[in-house]
Amino acid sequence: MADLEKLSTVNLLRLLSPDELAIFAGVCQRGTASSQQVIFSEGEPGDTLYLLAAGRVQIMKHIVEGQDEMLPVVFPGDVFGEMAFMDATPRSSSAVALDDSEMYLVERQRFDQLMLDRPDMGYKILQQMSCILTDRLRATSDRVKDCIQLNLQISGASALGIQHLISTKLQMELELVNGRRLSGHILLVVNTKLGYQITLKDSRGRLYVIPYGAINYIAVMEDDFTNTLQE
Repeated sequence: MADLEKLSTVNLLRLLSPDELAIFAGVCQRGTASSQQVIFSEGEPGDTLYLLAAGRVQIMKHIVEGQDEMLPVVFPGDVFGEMAFMDATPRSSSAVALDDSEMYLVERQRFDQLMLDRPDMGYKILQQMSCILTDRLRATSDRVKDCIQLNLQISGASALGIQHLISTKLQMELELVNGRRLSGHILLVVNTKLGYQITLKDSRGRLYVIPYGAINYIAVMEDDFTNTLQE
């Protein structure tokens, strides 16, 4: 049985009454993780939701061999592992305890049964889960925007702007996260349901449609950049 006082601090459960919180405690299992212990790994089945009661947990995304992207740290009162838990897909990231941590685990089967038995509670929990996912999606969008701006600033392209890069057909160099390099001029930048995509045409006329997440950096070819500034 979970500690009701600790459960009451979890943002996912903030809409539940004390009686409802006690019912939810009955579907939880207490778990612990020592510092630097892997809680779950990317690609594993995601049939458990985690509610952090104490400690900190680092979420990370594998990019290429030997390189992981550090995502936001989870603090007490937060939930994690919710994406795979909600859509029954493999884990899209890994979780590692930064400190000795205490958490409550909710298995999907028990969670689903609770939703059937107490749809009123289910509505409150899913309503709050929607708010959490919306906040995290907004934070992710801000991170994407910051990454785009940073890449343009580092490459010198921010002084020109995306539309200028397209209209002047500047030669660009892109390095992908797998180490491959492409060069050519940008034909189009679109925001799709899957994120930003860049269409690049190389000197041989070949077209490449590249998800922004697959790009390590973007740079303007030095000669073209200098000539454009002089113009």
